[in-house]
Amino acid sequence: MISERAGEGRHVFVCLMLKSVLFLIFISFLLFQQDVLCQLNKPTRDASASIVGSTADARICPYTSIIDSSGVLFMYWLDLSVPSGKLSKSTDNGDTWIFVGTMTENSSSHFFRESVIKVGSTWYSSYHRTSPSPCVTFTATSTNGYNFTATNSGSPLFNSGEDRSLIYNTDSNKFYCYIRPKVDTMRRLIGLTKSSNFTSWTSIDTILKVDISDFNNTSSIDFRKQFYSMTVVRNGADWWGLVNVLHNNDSGTFIDKYQDPSTYKDNDQTVEVQLVHSSDGINWRRCNNRQAFITRVSGIKECFGVPTIIGNEMWIYTFESERRHTYYDDNHINGRYFNIWRYKISLTDLNEWRPPVELNLKTAIEGFYNTSNNKLIITDTVSVKIRNSVSPFNLVKTIKSRIDSVLYTGSFNLESIEPGNYYIVVEGRNCVETWSNGSIYIGSVDSISYDFTSSSSQAYGNNQILKNSTYCIYSGDINQDGNVNYTDVLEVFGDVSNGTTGYVDTDLSGNYIVDLSDLNIAYNNSNNFVAVVKP
Repeated sequence: MISERAGEGRHVFVCLMLKSVLFLIFISFLLFQQDVLCQLNKPTRDASASIVGSTADARICPYTSIIDSSGVLFMYWLDLSVPSGKLSKSTDNGDTWIFVGTMTENSSSHFFRESVIKVGSTWYSSYHRTSPSPCVTFTATSTNGYNFTATNSGSPLFNSGEDRSLIYNTDSNKFYCYIRPKVDTMRRLIGLTKSSNFTSWTSIDTILKVDISDFNNTSSIDFRKQFYSMTVVRNGADWWGLVNVLHNNDSGTFIDKYQDPSTYKDNDQTVEVQLVHSSDGINWRRCNNRQAFITRVSGIKECFGVPTIIGNEMWIYTFESERRHTYYDDNHINGRYFNIWRYKISLTDLNEWRPPVELNLKTAIEGFYNTSNNKLIITDTVSVKIRNSVSPFNLVKTIKSRIDSVLYTGSFNLESIEPGNYYIVVEGRNCVETWSNGSIYIGSVDSISYDFTSSSSQAYGNNQILKNSTYCIYSGDINQDGNVNYTDVLEVFGDVSNGTTGYVDTDLSGNYIVDLSDLNIAYNNSNNFVAVVKP
């Protein structure tokens, strides 16, 4: 009796230990998965910008990207002791910067350009002034990049906001100005205004603003992140924005900005660079769960960055400071600006930061469709292949998911796909590969939907069969060679003869028994020469 109880005790102990080990393995797997999802490659700091004639207090203009003009790079920067912007150039791939000139407007010095771009042989600039009130926008042009002439006879163009950056949209031949509208200092957001002639501008539309996830305390706007500015570059169909994000009282304790910074905690009043993505320059999405795109090094409290595409890389030039973003630190700078730094990331790694698009797909498979209750007999897994819209229709991505037996729906997570037009191709373990009727645009949106069941024309070449009121993908391609033929029929026949059961490919009806109903489906589709129809 004692030995039996001891044996039972050891058995219970072993079972508990096994359950504990399995639980730890499961938790470790979840943590690993979470870690994998977050571990995108970030830009790597590779050099500081050596600017001839600069001081330790030099900083890059935080709203103007490096300009690549026929292999010569141009940088706008500021010496904090002098309010005028300065222009330097590099002919050695950004290693050394040579002074070109101090920026002026109509021969007036002490002139600071917030954002400058070069289109053709002309340099365009936009900036704001708060005096006289209200905050208004001015523009100017130049032929050499530093001697500017005011447009509109030097008169303001429109009431605006402060920090802004320019980009020229070659698709629409319009200037885009990403601007921080003058709302109030506690509600910083990003707006967009456009112009065809650099003089007449559209009203400012809000395109990016914080939401509930950016609040540390939802009861007060004092405890939240804010968008300080955004600088944009394009690479093909991808629009990338670097948003300089201000952490406003992250610790949840309100502290006066005039107060000594020693009382601040953690990320209070710090600035980091986050990445956003768009496929049209208007609709933007946050990347990688709003994690910092550039990791601040130890001791740095503010990091502002501007992006440029150079070859097969994105270069980000930053200026970084030990001080926090407070009025106290504005008045006690004490040389606490570091040099201008350069970071690099390959376009391959950058593209991994594209936000995923959720494909909500609706499809039904002929053999699994139960005409008596209009449901699928089983919930089964299908593969979705995303293919380019032009010949040879290269495969871009394959994703698997399960199709619900009641709603015929499945959710497919499309990660890191370049914005563009693609065919959606559905494959199952025993059905005919079926293509979408045409190419579908996949861009910078949270989700897209496609319904194969609503019409035969939803499939390329109307290649579906109607069951009651639902259009279904043909069943019977057991060997996945693109045709339902006698090879498939013979394979089903063999399993019918052997009384095969279970989750097998020859079970076309999904009832876990290979019988005459499966043979009938394969035989009919073979006689009707059912096959893949694709462009």
